[in-house]
Amino acid sequence: ILHEQLKQVDPLTAARIHPNDNHRIIRALEVYLRTGVPFSELQRNQRSKAKYQTIYLFLDRGREELYRRIEDRVDSMLNQGLVQEVQRLLKQGYSPKLKAMQSLGYQQMNQYLQNMISIEEAQIVMKQKTRNYAKRQLTWFRKEPIDRWLNISGKNEEFFDEILNYIEGRLKQDVE
Repeated sequence: ILHEQLKQVDPLTAARIHPNDNHRIIRALEVYLRTGVPFSELQRNQRSKAKYQTIYLFLDRGREELYRRIEDRVDSMLNQGLVQEVQRLLKQGYSPKLKAMQSLGYQQMNQYLQNMISIEEAQIVMKQKTRNYAKRQLTWFRKEPIDRWLNISGKNEEFFDEILNYIEGRLKQDVE
């Protein structure tokens, strides 16, 4: 029903939002009801009125390194008390059904705390879902107008020179 309402007032936004994504549908309807302007039109106007020229750089670590870093991050989150954090939030009365409690890591820790899965299973699922999320982000970025993709795999700070050289070159082009 909400998606149909959005189609009536903002067909462009409705076409981009999945009918089951109630959070985004409600947000787009709220924007329209408060401003009287379709969300898609506000977005279009915002893009066309950019105050400064932007340069979009994408720092790519390569899939193997990215996945290794994801695994390390999940391990670190668990070692730094993610289980205790979720436990504390639940004790404070936060519902596991809240959107924030459904996010990566929190959902799996809640399942662990309810004895639905083991901590090892929770860790494996967290890593897999985070890798899947990273893959979706990469897909999204590939559709964006990125000026330069920079492979920084295995690099720590060396890529700063490459970035600065690229930006300086672009600025010189704009002056000429």
